[in-house]
Amino acid sequence: MNKIKINDLKEIYNTRLQEASFYKIDFRLNYEKEEFYPLILLAYLADISAIGINFDIKLINIFQEYINNAYIKSRQFNNSINEKILLFVGLQSSEFAGKNMFKLMPILEILNEKDIDVLEFKVDNFSFDCIEKQLNIINQNFHKKIISLSVSRKKLSNANIIEIIKLTSSIMKNKFFIEVDGISNIVKNSFNNTLQAISTADIINKELRFKNPKIKRLPLLISGGTNSFTKSLAIQCNVPFNGITINEKYLNNFKFNIKKIEQEKQILLNAASSLRNTFK
Repeated sequence: MNKIKINDLKEIYNTRLQEASFYKIDFRLNYEKEEFYPLILLAYLADISAIGINFDIKLINIFQEYINNAYIKSRQFNNSINEKILLFVGLQSSEFAGKNMFKLMPILEILNEKDIDVLEFKVDNFSFDCIEKQLNIINQNFHKKIISLSVSRKKLSNANIIEIIKLTSSIMKNKFFIEVDGISNIVKNSFNNTLQAISTADIINKELRFKNPKIKRLPLLISGGTNSFTKSLAIQCNVPFNGITINEKYLNNFKFNIKKIEQEKQILLNAASSLRNTFK
């Protein structure tokens, strides 16, 4: 396997990427505010590496507070936890297209002020010149300079995806994740539900990562329709990847115990073990 590395990303996360054990939970706000903290605590103890949210100042403040507090609490259960979970904040490319491109700079200033770890750039339309301008603005003005390039088969053709990854590599160099989203976001534990994302990842590997030395070290995350079959199916199909993005709906199994998760140690540890084993 190629050596995977994102410059300026902490070593524990580069190691997890190399071992294909980098897991990210995307929150789409199907929970009440007070439910976020115990779920983030659960994520720490389940070895989740990152949490993704869409851009919202109030939401960023809430999640940063809970990530900090849950980090402190998690070390009471496992003192080998030495790094905080990464926070990915998502922006849709179409929101800053054409005449709206001027809106991107103030958003980047907020992300810098909040010291956001990773900007998740979700490409939801194909306008090559527009995307190129947006990426240049991000590269020049986002201080952390690490992005997750999110490309989806719901929005883009395979050819579009390949061109966008090449473009991003020419601008961001080796400071970005590739996050490939299949067509399905339905939480259903079946091979078919995760097959589209794996198929798209296979195309990216064969067309780019296996051929282009500049891209082969970039990490690839599988998203969209992921479930407990994703890892085993990707291995069976000989599709290398470095991590999986999990839909927050997988946390519904723990929702009925959400208060107990925070208050009762054994329930918390059992829930963490269950979540950790779901995607192994």
